[in-house]
Amino acid sequence: MPEADTAFVIGVIREKEKGLLEEDEYTRVIQAPDAGEARNALLDTPYGIHLASTVSAPAAIIAHSAEVLAWLRDVVADKRILEFISARFDALHIANGIMEFRDGKKTMCEQIELGHIPCSVLYNGIWHGTDLDIIPSSWRSFIESEVALSKEDNWEKSALLARTKDQLVSVMKELSFTDLMYEISALTEKHFALDSSIRSGLVDSTPDVEKISSVPCVATASAQDITDAQSAVAYEKCWDEEMLRLIRQHKHSPTGYDTVLAFWYAKELEAKTLRLLMAAKLGGLGANIISSFKRSLYRSL
Repeated sequence: MPEADTAFVIGVIREKEKGLLEEDEYTRVIQAPDAGEARNALLDTPYGIHLASTVSAPAAIIAHSAEVLAWLRDVVADKRILEFISARFDALHIANGIMEFRDGKKTMCEQIELGHIPCSVLYNGIWHGTDLDIIPSSWRSFIESEVALSKEDNWEKSALLARTKDQLVSVMKELSFTDLMYEISALTEKHFALDSSIRSGLVDSTPDVEKISSVPCVATASAQDITDAQSAVAYEKCWDEEMLRLIRQHKHSPTGYDTVLAFWYAKELEAKTLRLLMAAKLGGLGANIISSFKRSLYRSL
């Protein structure tokens, strides 16, 4: 399909937004007596087409996200938008690839099909130093330096992950040229910085609670609280709600790419919410607990 005018893309998005899940659809998943019935609750949603008899709910959720992204790749003219929304997946794939290379594995594990850089290209770049010219320059230099570092005796996985997060923020900032892109980049940087502060506080046994409380979306959190699993989920939900607040501000824009970005992140958060709900259902948690994992509806405000 040829690339389309942005106004046309937004018009199509207005129709696609009608497929975002509503409260009653989430309720059917949450109130389902077991994971199988929760899966069946998705059959009448846009995820249902991917739910063949042998396909799990998580796989169907990822397949639907990949379908939406494939459509955006066909119609969005500015490739910076596509690189931006896929940057987090590229970062994840690169970090996993470096770790597998360090471990002496001969191939890369299968990756989620939401990255901008094909996994075959990443494999060639990490394992053989080829195809690097196909990789965006910001990631290319990072891969080259990380492959070199992975060969050193004092290499640490935690250091790789920290550098990958820093590089992700750098790439997102470099690609940003719209208001929402700048806002999402800033939110991502703030999230990573606060996570680092919390980890440092836990190691030192002196969590920086004042710094944590200064961030609006996690004002009620503390490092002590989020050491347990349930509070950690609540902490991540705060960040997702902050993302929803940002993208809602741009969902009605009649022109420009921010409406396109807002729609993608709404779909991404919906998929994340569904994966959490399905995992909780598989874990045997009760409906009251599971319902607390649900994020706000993008179209609710």
